[in-house]
Amino acid sequence: MGFFDLGIFEVWLLRLFTWFNSWSPVFILAPDERAFGNCSIEIYFGFLYARRMRKKILILRPFSLFGKPHICNREIFKLTSPDSLRFGARFFQFLGNAVLTLFFGHLPITAYYLAINGNRLVHHLQATARYRLSGRQGAKPVFCYQQRWHLYYGSHIGKDFLWNPNRSDRFTWENSRSVNWGQEFDSYLPVTFSAAKASKAAGILREMGILEQDWFVCLHVRDGGFWGDTKSERNSDVKNCLPAIRDIIAMGGKVVRIGDSNMTRLPEIPGLIEYPFTPFKSELMDLYLIQNCRLYVGTTSGPMDVAHLFQKPNVLLNIMGWIGVGQRSNGLFIPKHMFSKKLNRFLSVQEALGENPNKSSNELSNAGSDFSFRENSPDEIQAVIREALRPRQSAEAIPTEPFSLLKAEFYKRHSAYIRRWVDEYQTGAADTHSKALWKRDLENSLVGERYQYAVYEASQRGMIGKEFLERNWSRNSLN
Repeated sequence: MGFFDLGIFEVWLLRLFTWFNSWSPVFILAPDERAFGNCSIEIYFGFLYARRMRKKILILRPFSLFGKPHICNREIFKLTSPDSLRFGARFFQFLGNAVLTLFFGHLPITAYYLAINGNRLVHHLQATARYRLSGRQGAKPVFCYQQRWHLYYGSHIGKDFLWNPNRSDRFTWENSRSVNWGQEFDSYLPVTFSAAKASKAAGILREMGILEQDWFVCLHVRDGGFWGDTKSERNSDVKNCLPAIRDIIAMGGKVVRIGDSNMTRLPEIPGLIEYPFTPFKSELMDLYLIQNCRLYVGTTSGPMDVAHLFQKPNVLLNIMGWIGVGQRSNGLFIPKHMFSKKLNRFLSVQEALGENPNKSSNELSNAGSDFSFRENSPDEIQAVIREALRPRQSAEAIPTEPFSLLKAEFYKRHSAYIRRWVDEYQTGAADTHSKALWKRDLENSLVGERYQYAVYEASQRGMIGKEFLERNWSRNSLN
């Protein structure tokens, strides 16, 4: 057992918590504290699990002993649902956090050591590290970009209960569908702050110039500044949103741009609040703004999942791939245009849904060499946001018959795409990786991931933007 092999203690810690969760009326969850999006997803599904199983939920995280870089947002761990543990919650949370810190609190020191020793140690760890946190064998180090190397292994206690109904060691669609995920999503789940936190945040909102009678839209466009990955296909140009921003303001709303201070600044526009560059920026307000907006508009990034946690109406722009979108009835999305280098033209939506998901979706791999992508135009963004902000009575009106048929066909093809993707994920090259590393590991194995992604097929409620679909279904409008 080497210096970086933690071994038996973490395995038994996982087994202890798993045994406790299997019979206890209290469900303990320790979500991924490093990643904003992953943490939000796991907390939301943890709340759903507690409601479905009629348990109380207690959310844990290691204490931040050496600063906060490895904690995505402290306030998110303080959110509650009607099923959160109340009696003795502070004591048991402190005790649980202390236990996690005892086993995982050394990680910031390891991160610092990595930063000092550079790539030589990184390569050594990739070859030899055998952390088993949460029963995870051969866990892969996660590294940030540029000079921000850090090592992370999250505890993920409770994760194996969230998507796999019977905690089966093999994936089947029957097991996945034994939970009515569509009904789970349709049934509103209150996710709230404490009264003191909500009161504090409401006061800050007023200081920002947003009064009780005002309504606002949250906007987040990933540009890679936070992680330093400025060339990622997930990034987009926020300036393409300027016409839509002016539209929202002309309708009487305000636009609050969220994110971090590394983002590109927009020109000053009355009604636009560049929140990351203000003194009001805080972990509490990062969440409170999303919770209280009329509409969330964003791209593929962590805050998108926070909007799902709060079940907010949302518009997702420049989506890469077709997995994990459209699961809420109050959601719209439009994907990036996919260019086939082989065919030398842009693919229609119909063609894109027929492509091999392993090559065309960045959920499994990064686009691949056969395809490139073009961002949504300002007109496309403007159209889908107008559709989302349309008065409710108009939005619920019976659509024209041609669009009804087109919508039904899209749902059919989208579901088939997700099923194919999950099935290929089960039997493809990724499975060889699971045999090599995670053969006996249920919680973090690819089996568990397949159950997570299968939820999206069973819970489709949202829709691709109407105008985008009509213009790009059988022929891409850019050709």
